[in-house]
Amino acid sequence: MRRLYREFGVPVPLAAAEGIFLALVSDTGWFRYSNTDVEVLSLAAELLGIGVKSSEIYDQLYRRMHPGTAAIMAEAMGLHELKLQGRLAMVCLGRELCDRASRVDFDTDTVIDPLRSLEGVEVVAILKERFDGVVKLSMRAKGDVDVQRIAQTFGGGGHKKAAGATIAMPLAEASLAVESRARLAMETLPGKERV
Repeated sequence: MRRLYREFGVPVPLAAAEGIFLALVSDTGWFRYSNTDVEVLSLAAELLGIGVKSSEIYDQLYRRMHPGTAAIMAEAMGLHELKLQGRLAMVCLGRELCDRASRVDFDTDTVIDPLRSLEGVEVVAILKERFDGVVKLSMRAKGDVDVQRIAQTFGGGGHKKAAGATIAMPLAEASLAVESRARLAMETLPGKERV
């Protein structure tokens, strides 16, 4: 969008600059992901120059949680398991926990980053049981494992580092299927020993 403003020689209004900044930080994980480059940081600096207040945007997004979210976060984190010799961190969230999270507007995907930070973890998989009994899968990678390929085996998609799918099977079966496909993906990496 910023390129369109440049092309037409029109100044970027503050509201549009905030929208562009929000898209930028969402896509780069607040400049933590590998897609953060010189162009991204230059654009961020330009948007700040227009008047975007990054700390206010951050506060609006991440510092307005319902008080009940702390207990849900702790419970979700407590359910994590390390599999495949610690290379896969997996959390299976049952329907009841997902319902409670939904009632307080808690994004259960926030457990991904702490788990991705664990030493040795290459892939994080969160499986959430929905009201209709199907399972929503969210996966993130910090290594060379292509989680999009794993998600595609369930009819999902995304990109190499972040992908998801909807799995039409019970939570326990979905968990085993995801672990099996993650194992296969890790086994086929060049230079990696079998897990």
